[in-house]
Amino acid sequence: MKRFSVMLFATCTLSACSGQPSDNEMKVALQKTADQTMEAIVGKNSGDKYRTVYKTVKSAGCKSDGENAYRCDVEVDMDSILGEQKTVLPVRFVKTGEGWSQSQ
Repeated sequence: MKRFSVMLFATCTLSACSGQPSDNEMKVALQKTADQTMEAIVGKNSGDKYRTVYKTVKSAGCKSDGENAYRCDVEVDMDSILGEQKTVLPVRFVKTGEGWSQSQ
C-alpha cells in the first residue's frame, strides 16, 4: 500500500494534480482568444499583420476561482501591432471539455 501511495504522489506531482492550467495550456488559451478577437475585428483574410503572437507564457501564481476555474497572474512575452511587449496580465481560466479557455 505504501508503494502505491508513493506512485500516486509522483504521478500527481508530474501531471499537475493541483488542477490549475500549465504554462503551455495558458499560452494555448491566450493565443486562441487573441486569434478569435483579431478574426472578429479584421476578418479571416487579414494575414498576420495584426496578429498577436504569444512567444512565452509563465504563471506567476494562480488561485482557485470556482469549479474548474483559476485566476492567474501570467507573465507574457508577446508580439503585437504595438511591437514586442513583456508584461504581467491577470487572467481567469476555465476548464471546459475542449481544454482551458480564457474567461471573463
